[in-house]
Amino acid sequence: KDLHTHSTCNTAIVRGKVMAMPSKILLPVRGGPQAELSLRIAMSLRAKEIDALHFVSPDIRVDSAFKGLSRVFPSVPGVRPRYETSSNPAEQIVEESRQADLVVMGGTAMPIEANSSFGVVADRVLKESSTPVILVQSVAKLPQYYEEDILEALLKKAHS
Repeated sequence: KDLHTHSTCNTAIVRGKVMAMPSKILLPVRGGPQAELSLRIAMSLRAKEIDALHFVSPDIRVDSAFKGLSRVFPSVPGVRPRYETSSNPAEQIVEESRQADLVVMGGTAMPIEANSSFGVVADRVLKESSTPVILVQSVAKLPQYYEEDILEALLKKAHS
């Protein structure tokens, strides 16, 4: 938890043995600074294929932080964007990681829970995936508009 909340530089945790040039990287992305750093790390590994997997919650659809990446993906060779709806993204990431040589993903940029060092999804993937994982944490903060969009979506859900 201290690494996530008190780091003064971008960090990465590597779990497992990472191949020098993986064939396929699974890149689960939500958007924001963690996704941008994850994409840069994945691209630096020169994999033949980067499977960029973006989850949309079936309950709350907030994609403000993802808009920039969605415009970048078509121009990045080897990146295949996919969009999925899931109420349990951690489980789906763990399942899909079995088809990849490496998972590169970011921790949460939102305030974290007491029992979770990098967010519920990232912690579960680190713990349960049999595929090597690089978990990145950017020191960049979420843009204010993203936090406002999340709050608005949560309020709408609470009143529906």
